[in-house]
Amino acid sequence: RAVVRSWFMRATIHLVDAQDVAWLNALFGPAIERRYRKRWLDIGLTPDLRERCHAALPEILAAGPCTRAQIVAALADRGIVLPPGDPQTPTHMLVSATTAGLVCRASDAGRDTTFTLLERWLPGAAVGPRGDDALAELARRYFTAFSPATAADFVAWSGLAAGPAIDLIRDELGPVDVHGRPGYRLGEVEPAPSIRLLAGFDNYLVGYRHREEMLAASLRPLVC
Repeated sequence: RAVVRSWFMRATIHLVDAQDVAWLNALFGPAIERRYRKRWLDIGLTPDLRERCHAALPEILAAGPCTRAQIVAALADRGIVLPPGDPQTPTHMLVSATTAGLVCRASDAGRDTTFTLLERWLPGAAVGPRGDDALAELARRYFTAFSPATAADFVAWSGLAAGPAIDLIRDELGPVDVHGRPGYRLGEVEPAPSIRLLAGFDNYLVGYRHREEMLAASLRPLVC
């Protein structure tokens, strides 16, 4: 339980330090909800239905982690039936509960993902920063890891607006030219002479909007 998989940057699944789960949920949760608000309404996940699901999950998961199918069946037993028609509806219900800070992914059961109560899975986990402090911490970690990088790179990686994030740590950033684009660095940055074989969704590539310096456009179909 030192690391947790959950929906964070760009509403996609990331593996993060358990001590960062709570504040990342609070930071990305509203953005994920805005992103999926129309989709949730289209598939029948109304605010009222999501609230009823959220209220029932603590009792359902009290005995331990459950798979999607088990959760859906337990909701139905309590008179909460998810709308049929879209096979992704159970997952979207759990995305909603996750971004609310209620549940997180637990250990897999064979090929099935299980979900559990966040407070039960990570008792005593750090609350972490909130509000502007959380956004500043995210920006600080991004530019520490990915410098030199541009504002567009931060947006591509995080899915959040770059302006407010950069303004919060501007005093810590140094302006640099990033292959003809204005960008920033945090701390000293030195090239590391090495070669890696990476998957198309590896953070080394996904962390940037413009990737031509790492991967020629003609080679992207072979890698991605």
